[in-house]
Amino acid sequence: MLASPALTGAHSFAASVPGSLSIPLPSVPAPLPTPARRAVLSVVAKVKVPTPQDDRIARHVRLRKKVSGTTERPRLSVFRSNKHLYAQVIDDTKQCTLASASTMHKSLSKELEYSAGPTIAFDVRFAGGSTKDW
Repeated sequence: MLASPALTGAHSFAASVPGSLSIPLPSVPAPLPTPARRAVLSVVAKVKVPTPQDDRIARHVRLRKKVSGTTERPRLSVFRSNKHLYAQVIDDTKQCTLASASTMHKSLSKELEYSAGPTIAFDVRFAGGSTKDW
């Protein structure tokens, strides 16, 4: 039997083995062919880490599965950016916004100092709603 240079080193040698004996050789996994290797690497390259925006959207979707606003008890939606605050009172059964307030309005931003809570509560009461459930 002739041993391969990969297993023995640089030199090959001949050895005879009786027919009744078998010598187990270590199994070396075959390298992936080039197209398969490219396919594996392309899948690995497509794996992406979620961004903070993706995390925010996932939280929003998870919450919206559980929460919906009704006419008797509307949903309060608040979005806070680095610069402004936006609040809406939403009736999901009619798919309409009952009231909204934002610090984008010049008078509100100076008056409320990034707090639109009292203004949106006033708007809801003015529209005929109730704020006792908040």
